[in-house]
Amino acid sequence: MLPSQFSAIFVSLLLTNVVVKAWLAWRQLDHVASHRAEVPPAFREQIGIAAHHKAADYTRTLVRFGLLGVLFDAALLLIFTVGGGIQTLHELIAPLFDSQLLSGALLIVAVLMLQSLL
Repeated sequence: MLPSQFSAIFVSLLLTNVVVKAWLAWRQLDHVASHRAEVPPAFREQIGIAAHHKAADYTRTLVRFGLLGVLFDAALLLIFTVGGGIQTLHELIAPLFDSQLLSGALLIVAVLMLQSLL
């Protein structure tokens, strides 16, 4: 398999993942919005309508931010892989050490640190 074919498969699978997660998020948003006006019968005794509205609004905000996170993570993954981010880090780290094992381990640590910071 050629690298370009592998990249195309990788990007298409990543896009499929993002589309499915976005579709599920929009379904959740639609469901919460359509049921915001009424407390479910099983919880009417314990939860008032104001608390239910607050919970629905919180859920919608949480899902929207989650969707932004999915898009950001996908973009970051594309930058690291197809965009050459890992290769660039390798070119910066490899000359610092004679040992390939040490430079490889540091590369992994650098990628993980960047990912956690972003």
